[in-house]
Amino acid sequence: MEVSDSVTSTLTKHLTNKVLAAHKPAIAEEKEKLDERVQTIIQNATQVYKGYVDDLRNTDNAWIETVAMHFHDETREILGDIEFEVDEGAPCVNWQEVSGHINLDASHSFILHKVAELRDANF
Repeated sequence: MEVSDSVTSTLTKHLTNKVLAAHKPAIAEEKEKLDERVQTIIQNATQVYKGYVDDLRNTDNAWIETVAMHFHDETREILGDIEFEVDEGAPCVNWQEVSGHINLDASHSFILHKVAELRDANF
């Protein structure tokens, strides 16, 4: 994320790149439809957490801060059929089942717990 970028523009850029890279649309019409779907899911996103996260890279002089957004597509009509391209070493975009049984870092578990609360679901 660049300093001048908003969370929305960064999400749009990142999510669109992951979706397009996985689908490699052959024609501009397909790309436009995918762009519209990405915009729809981002416009309906909910900010779940913003702030400091516990991370092994944190030091006394530098630390990680994050913004966690929740995208919910319960009917799978917007992006439910989309597979994301996974890059080693790059931020990962994927669908995640909310469950207390997933082995995650403490900060990720905290964020998914907040999503479960938001959706009035068990965790």
